[in-house]
Amino acid sequence: MNPSGAKDAPGAAATQRRKQAVTEAALQETSLRLFPAGSVLVAMYGGLRQIGRTGLLRIPAAVNQAITVIRPDSADLWPDFLLFYLNHRVGYWQSVASSSRKDPNITGADVRAFKLPLPSIEEQQQIASALTDADTLMEEKGINAMKVKNFSRLIIASNTPWPISRGENDRRIVTLDIN
Repeated sequence: MNPSGAKDAPGAAATQRRKQAVTEAALQETSLRLFPAGSVLVAMYGGLRQIGRTGLLRIPAAVNQAITVIRPDSADLWPDFLLFYLNHRVGYWQSVASSSRKDPNITGADVRAFKLPLPSIEEQQQIASALTDADTLMEEKGINAMKVKNFSRLIIASNTPWPISRGENDRRIVTLDIN
């Protein structure tokens, strides 16, 4: 069993194996808990630059008290989607952080109170895939499909939670509705 935390990377990090390990005896004799792969980590303190940093467990791991662990039910909430949404809203955590100490912090209650739009699991998977896939399939009107590096970037500004629904045959490049 490997300890882990939210480590820095562009946006977020997927945790991987470490040289340190938590023993079975430590799990039995302490309040440590082992969290399953797919759990999403949120840093609760460490200054404004650390609050709200996220990680995604790719292996079972134990964490310290500075981390809140969210265990999404993958039937309703896709872990990678949750990770991206939390990263998108990192400024929110800084706005609710409070403390009488030098370094502000957030609490488990703050994390539980976080509002999350919940599109269908299929949409969540598509969004996460669009943001993580290294390669994408490019084709010219259905002819000569080829795999190319994915350099897509996504910007959505709207007054509605999910302004663009995307179907399998959609070929939308850009959608603008400017008032």
